[in-house]
Amino acid sequence: MFNSLTKSLLIAPVVFAGLALTAQAQEKPTVNTVQKSLVSNVAPGSDKELELFCANIEDSARERRYALQRAQLEELKAELEERIKLLDDKQSELKVWVEKREEFARMASSSVVDVYANMPPDSAAERLANMEGGLSAALLMKLKSRVAAAILSEMEPRKASMVTSIMAASSDKTTAVRQ
Repeated sequence: MFNSLTKSLLIAPVVFAGLALTAQAQEKPTVNTVQKSLVSNVAPGSDKELELFCANIEDSARERRYALQRAQLEELKAELEERIKLLDDKQSELKVWVEKREEFARMASSSVVDVYANMPPDSAAERLANMEGGLSAALLMKLKSRVAAAILSEMEPRKASMVTSIMAASSDKTTAVRQ
C-alpha cells in the first residue's frame, strides 16, 4: 500500500503540471479576447472608447459608403443613357424634317420660279391650281411675297387654302428645326 501511495504522490504533481499546461494552452488570447480586454480597460463614454468603436466599424462603414455611391452612380448612368436615347430620337426626327424641307425646296428650282414670277397672276394661279399641292406651295414660297399674294388671290379659295396650309406647315417645321 505504501508503494501505491508513494506512486500516487509522485505522479500527482506531474499530472497537475500537465493539466495546468493544457489549461494555459487552451486560454490563448484571441483577437476578441484582446479587444474585450482593451475595451474593459476603457471607461464608458471616453474618447478612447469612441476611437475603438470607430476603428472597429471603419472598414464596414467605408464599404457601405462605396456601395451607396456606386448605386447612385448607376442610377445617374441609367438616367443619362435614357436622356441620350431621347436626344438621339429627337435628332433623327429633326434630320427627317430637314430632308423633307430640302426636298420640298428642291422641287421649286430657280428657273421655274422665275417663269412663274414673270407670268400674270391669273395665269400663274390657274396653272398652280392644277399642280400637286406641295409643288405649288414650294413655288409660291420661292416667289416674292407680293407676287405670291397676287397669285393666291387669283386661285380658287379651296385650292388657295390648301396651298397656304402646306406653306404654313412647312414654315412651322423649319422653325422647329432651327430651334
